[in-house]
Amino acid sequence: MRIRAGGKNEQHPSKELDLAKNMNREALGKGILAGITVLDLADEKGSFCSKLLADLGATVIKIEPPEGNPERKIGPFYRTQAGEHVSLSFAYHNSNKFGLVLDPWTAEGKKTFLHLVQKADVLVETFSSNRLGKIDLSPQQLRRTNPELIHLSITGFGRSGPKRNFHFSDLVGSAAGGQIYLSGPDHGPPCRLPGLQSCYSACLHGAIAVLLSLRKKRLTGRGSYIDLSIQEAVVSTLDNVMINYFREGHIAKRQGCHYEGNYFSIIKCKNGFCQISILGNWETLLELLTCEQKCEDLLRPQWRRPEYRQNRYDYIFNLVERWAHSWDKEQLFELGQTMRFPWAPVVSPDEVLGSPQLKARRFFIPLSLPGTSLTTWVPRVPYKFSRLPSPPLRAAPSLGEYNEIIIKQLNLNKNQPAISRGNSSCSPTSSGILKGIRVVDLTRMVSGPLATRILADFGAEVIKIQSSTTAQGAEHNEAIPFAVRNRNKRSICLNLNQQAARKIFRRLVAISDVVVENYSPRVMANWNLTYHQLKRVRSDVIMASISAMGHSGPWKNYVAFAPTIHALSGFLFSMPHRKDHPTNLAYPYGDVVAGLYAAYAILAALEYRERTGKGCHIDLSAYEALCTLLGPEYMKSALSRKARSKRTEYEYLPQGAPEGCYPCKGNDRWCVISIQNDKQWKDFCRIAKQSEFLSARYSTKEARIKNRIELDKLIAQWTVHQNAEDLVGRLQKAAIAAAAVHNAADLAKDKHLISRNFFISLQHPGLGTIRCDRSSLWPWRESTAKWKAAPLLGQDNHYVFAELLEMSDADIVSLKKQGVIR
Repeated sequence: MRIRAGGKNEQHPSKELDLAKNMNREALGKGILAGITVLDLADEKGSFCSKLLADLGATVIKIEPPEGNPERKIGPFYRTQAGEHVSLSFAYHNSNKFGLVLDPWTAEGKKTFLHLVQKADVLVETFSSNRLGKIDLSPQQLRRTNPELIHLSITGFGRSGPKRNFHFSDLVGSAAGGQIYLSGPDHGPPCRLPGLQSCYSACLHGAIAVLLSLRKKRLTGRGSYIDLSIQEAVVSTLDNVMINYFREGHIAKRQGCHYEGNYFSIIKCKNGFCQISILGNWETLLELLTCEQKCEDLLRPQWRRPEYRQNRYDYIFNLVERWAHSWDKEQLFELGQTMRFPWAPVVSPDEVLGSPQLKARRFFIPLSLPGTSLTTWVPRVPYKFSRLPSPPLRAAPSLGEYNEIIIKQLNLNKNQPAISRGNSSCSPTSSGILKGIRVVDLTRMVSGPLATRILADFGAEVIKIQSSTTAQGAEHNEAIPFAVRNRNKRSICLNLNQQAARKIFRRLVAISDVVVENYSPRVMANWNLTYHQLKRVRSDVIMASISAMGHSGPWKNYVAFAPTIHALSGFLFSMPHRKDHPTNLAYPYGDVVAGLYAAYAILAALEYRERTGKGCHIDLSAYEALCTLLGPEYMKSALSRKARSKRTEYEYLPQGAPEGCYPCKGNDRWCVISIQNDKQWKDFCRIAKQSEFLSARYSTKEARIKNRIELDKLIAQWTVHQNAEDLVGRLQKAAIAAAAVHNAADLAKDKHLISRNFFISLQHPGLGTIRCDRSSLWPWRESTAKWKAAPLLGQDNHYVFAELLEMSDADIVSLKKQGVIR
């Protein structure tokens, strides 16, 4: 049944919507999740999660109250000629969705909502427990309404533990999760990250959890309840920050313009800034400096010692920066990449829109703003499936745009029972969701190992291919970060530089489901192990290729690590500057984002194979992955067509007035405060008891925004005498969103995280007990007792070669002598 959209849909008068087909559980269209219906009751904390599902073809119904979703009031905004403010955040996070105005807090609205729940596959909501409880829409009630429902609840601190009812903002999530402690100048206040990064972290984890739950539902016929904590999601992205603290007591700190261990630094050049690796490319860089007679004294013998250079890094940095003053950032980028160095210019969002790499891959696509005739540019998904075209993009709905269609379709189907597609005889725990899936893991460093670790945590058999020549340094099996990133996996030795090893590899692929690699594009081609070659071995194999720039475009062979991507995406430019000098983020956030997207794309490909019997190749770009988390920034740049040379924090703070990070009593102690309305401001003044705050200059939100600089100074003068945790406790009791800025030590002893079993112990055969996080994906009530740290090098050689591949002992010994198994 085809229904023409009408009513408020003036933006697309010719648009047709086959909602009957979209809401039919048995429908299978072009999208991987076609036939899956998602109810979205989320605000900014979870709307990006349901967008990710919509981008895979799910029918997502955005349910809003009559006054509209609160996210419509979150900037950045575009002001129309009529004087209306259109939220670019809402437009980006809610594209590809259908809109429905419905108030479940009324009797009639609740009845309609529960009827929708009966027919839905997934519900994404971000309400507090108290708010849901008031109308008896608890997880238990929703489960009774639809036992097959996948119910994802994304909240600031989860639905259990002492902080479960804490008031939240994105800034609170970044502070409580340790994110902003690692961002900003080395001797100054922590700086918030651009956009809604704590919410994005949760949404990526949430989308993965939904795909895992869909697979579990197929096996069991049962739905799931997912209690996702944004704080836990943020901590889960910190990579080795917590690992190093638990092992060495090391508290990672802000590094200013440098990166951890001085491996990267942002230097000022002729026309801006460039992210370069100085110590990592020392010999070549020294030659460049010497040729231009910039560093004769660095030729002395003592400078040959790495520890000597590290101890005098400031001196080296100043010399390199003086040398760079004669170079444009684009020239340094080209020079570094020519030498295969991971250098990158620090660029603005406006410059990113002009990236030749992103243009070649058609990464930015047009999107209409809801309720207007305007079009801007937004990122598409950062992965490409070989068998599926890039999904189309539909504008976010205007308020109530699809009411008539959805209600009509709901009435047509109201007597049709929900259809069960599962096998209720099975009841796997989370560790069994991917049981029977075998993954061949060729990945290194962060992004790839994180993706395959997620698969391993949930029951996939992940076989890591290593060799004694590459298992060195950070990739050594007894390096702590390696042991955590590669938990629950197997390890075999195979020297793929030899033809005989590649023959064995193909045999292993023939009995496996997924291959994951994160080499530069040319490596697998040189080994004749591309997707097109491997699918001859197994026609339905899924191969995920994670690379810096993607497998096409003029930069496809460029070298990049997380700091490179941070600079090249506009991420660093969009952070507040210290004296107009960009600062680095002190952990590999970009790599983690790529790893999460890779896990999501692999699970989507498994869903596609379940439906069609076909495998596919996934081309995932880490550059594009981070860019997707800056969508509203690019939209604003595209609309204004003006490069912004300097950022102010308040461009990111449309929700709070005031909202910021303030000093507290003690060394490097800070708190964040987010005041949303005038009532909260009055309560804050009551708690602070500072007469200056009572001035008419601060009595309204508009006045506080106008006078924000002086107000922030006054607040800082008061908070500097307050204990951070005590102050946060008083503010939270007054319903004001606030949090202490946590470092690794604070997180390790956080009673809330401890109450939710967030930190766990793993046993390693060589290292003993290792402490790490369980990941926000893993249900906090489920045991991890059977989990193991990474195996020793080649620990599973016999299992794979003798048992799986049925090789004889004599053959194995011979291959070892030849250096094939090494």
